[in-house]
Amino acid sequence: MSSIDHVLVVESATQEHLVNNFDSNSMPSSTPTSSNISDNNGLKESKYSKFLQATISKDIETQLFFELYGNTNKNNNSRWLQTKCFVLANLQYGFTKPEENTYDRYVMHLIVMMRFVFDDQIKARTSTFAAFYNSQQESKDYPLYEKDSTFYINYLFCCLLDIKAVEGDFFFEDLVYSAFPRGRDMLLYKRKKANPPSINRNIDLSMEKMQKFLLDFEKTEYMDEHLTFKKNKVSIFNYDFKNEEFMNRYSDNRLAQKYGIEMVGLEIMKTYTFLMNSKKSKDLMFEYNIWNADGFEDVVLAIIKGRTVNIGYTVLADKFFGLEKTINSFLFRFQREASHRRLYQPVDYYFIVFSIFLGFLTILQTLTGIASLILQINSM
Repeated sequence: MSSIDHVLVVESATQEHLVNNFDSNSMPSSTPTSSNISDNNGLKESKYSKFLQATISKDIETQLFFELYGNTNKNNNSRWLQTKCFVLANLQYGFTKPEENTYDRYVMHLIVMMRFVFDDQIKARTSTFAAFYNSQQESKDYPLYEKDSTFYINYLFCCLLDIKAVEGDFFFEDLVYSAFPRGRDMLLYKRKKANPPSINRNIDLSMEKMQKFLLDFEKTEYMDEHLTFKKNKVSIFNYDFKNEEFMNRYSDNRLAQKYGIEMVGLEIMKTYTFLMNSKKSKDLMFEYNIWNADGFEDVVLAIIKGRTVNIGYTVLADKFFGLEKTINSFLFRFQREASHRRLYQPVDYYFIVFSIFLGFLTILQTLTGIASLILQINSM
C-alpha cells in the first residue's frame, strides 16, 4: 500500500471515530482508550489502541497554534491536532507499536514546518526541509528520522492547510496552487492592496438536485477536494465540529494568508447553505455521513448562513460555478440520462437510439427529395 493510500485508509476509517470519542473539556491530557473504540470499516480495535494513549503537552500545543494563528484568544483546536498527529504516527509506524507515548515530536515537526515556510516561502520545498529541521535546536529533543519519507514531509505541510498531500519532491507553493489555482491571483490582489473580484449569489447545486441527475457522493477529509467531480461522484468536505473550527479560523491561518487562500474556509462553509436547502438534501448529507453537528444540525446551519451571508466566492469561484454550469447543462443531463437508461433500462435506451436514428434518416430522405425536386425544376 502506498503512503497516499495508507493515509486515506487511516483518515477515512479512523478519524471520525477517534474524534467523536474525545472529551473536549479534558483535552489534551485525556485521550480515548481502546475500550472506547469499536471496529470501524474492518479495522480492529487492537490496531487503534497502540496509538490512542499518546498525549500532547499543553505548552507545545499552544506554541503550534500561536505559530499558526498568531496572538488570538480563541481556544486551541485540539481535536484537529490530535487527529493529524494520529495520522503522522501511522505514517511512521504503520500499525506497529509506536516508540513514543506522546505526540510532542510530531507537533514540533509542524511548528518547525511553519518556521521553514516563513523563512523562505518561494524556495521552501520537500527536499530541503530535513536539513533545515536538523539545523534547529529542537531537533535534538524531537528528531526527524531519516526514514521519514517525502510524503511524510509533504503531509506535515499540507495538513496545516487541510489539503491532500502527494508523494515526491515539490515546492510547497506548487502544492498550494495545484489545490487552489486562484490563490496566485488573490495574492497579487493582496500585494496591490486591491479587492479581488467576488461573486455572492446562490449556487443551484443542492444534494437533492445532484442525486436527481444520478450522481453519487463521497466524503472527503481534504478541503481542496470539496465539490470535486470525478467518475460520477461528487466529493464533499466532511462537516464536524473540528473541521468547522478549522474552516472558521482559516482566515486567521498565517500559512493560508501567506499564499492568499485565507478565504477558502468561509467559502466552503457557505456551500453547505445551498447543498442542504431542502429536507431531502439534509437527509442525503446524513445518509452519507457528511454532516455531523451532534444533534444541533439546524442551529449550526442557521449560524453558518448568518456568518457567510455577506461572503462572496473568490478563491473557489471558478471551481464552484464551473461545476454548477457543467451539471446544469443540457448535454450533461442528456448524457447522464442516456447512461442510466443504457445500464438499467436497455429496452428504452435502444428504442430512443433507434428513434433518433430513424429521425435522422427521415430528415436526410426529406432533404434528398427537396434537392432532387430543385434539380428537376432547374433542368426544365
